[in-house]
Amino acid sequence: MLAVQRRTLGAEDEATSSTIAELAKVYAQQGRLEDAERLTREDLELSRKRYGPDDQDTLVSLNNLAVVYAEQGRLAEAEKLFRQAFETEKRVMGPEHPTTLEAMLNVAAISTEQGHYEDAEKLLLEGLAIRRRVLGPDHPSTLYSINSIAELYLEAKRYEEAERYAVPALEGRRRVLGPEHKDTLVSLGNVAEANNGRGRFLKAEKLGKEAVAGFERGELVGSEEMGVARTTHGRSLLGLKRFGEAEAELVAAERLLHAGRAAHNEVVESLVSLYETWEQAEPGHGHADEAAKWKVALSAPKP
Repeated sequence: MLAVQRRTLGAEDEATSSTIAELAKVYAQQGRLEDAERLTREDLELSRKRYGPDDQDTLVSLNNLAVVYAEQGRLAEAEKLFRQAFETEKRVMGPEHPTTLEAMLNVAAISTEQGHYEDAEKLLLEGLAIRRRVLGPDHPSTLYSINSIAELYLEAKRYEEAERYAVPALEGRRRVLGPEHKDTLVSLGNVAEANNGRGRFLKAEKLGKEAVAGFERGELVGSEEMGVARTTHGRSLLGLKRFGEAEAELVAAERLLHAGRAAHNEVVESLVSLYETWEQAEPGHGHADEAAKWKVALSAPKP
């Protein structure tokens, strides 16, 4: 279809551009990231040429390219584009506009993934203050900001602070979105992980199991979110020294997460920890070999 449109309508026709953008999304979903990057770059250039650098369509294309870079593990390049989109949105739409705040969250998320926690914290707290003032405490976007701060503190291993944000995010989402909503289940997993970090493995295991079961009932069985939930539950089981159950959960999680991203690295680190701990508890059963295998995977070049 795209080849026909290029030939009959031309590369710069709006219908052709729309097909380019949609095909780029399909390629990204299929993991064909080089093809996705090529088409997304083309879409961005066409948008700049047709609408100018400050148009919303151009900024959407810029954001899409940043997402592709992030999926490729090119985090510094992704951050540069996310920041460019954020600064443009802030200048054009104003600092309190919803699209500006979404762009701010994108910068914070990519900063968190790179370990730039202070930068991310500043942006997230600023965004939360704006959303509370403009939208109110129970708006889904406000709750999203609260949850994002909890996730930042989890990444930074500041578990007590993470729990202070994760719990109200969970309570608010249960009240506003319902207990089975994807975002509620994500917050449930975050509360579980905060308890893991504080050594409360029995409580964490119960919450993590509930989150995984919720994803299994919903439409996100094979999603990244479920992979993260399984990682959290696996860590709880490891903390309780239920090694066989932890292995099953962590191996299942690893298959759901994209190699090269922070969540995948974390589950591989958990697998290494599992097998090393298991070897100490039950030596001579090959667990040391499994730990060594996963260490190699952790140090392998990123795709």
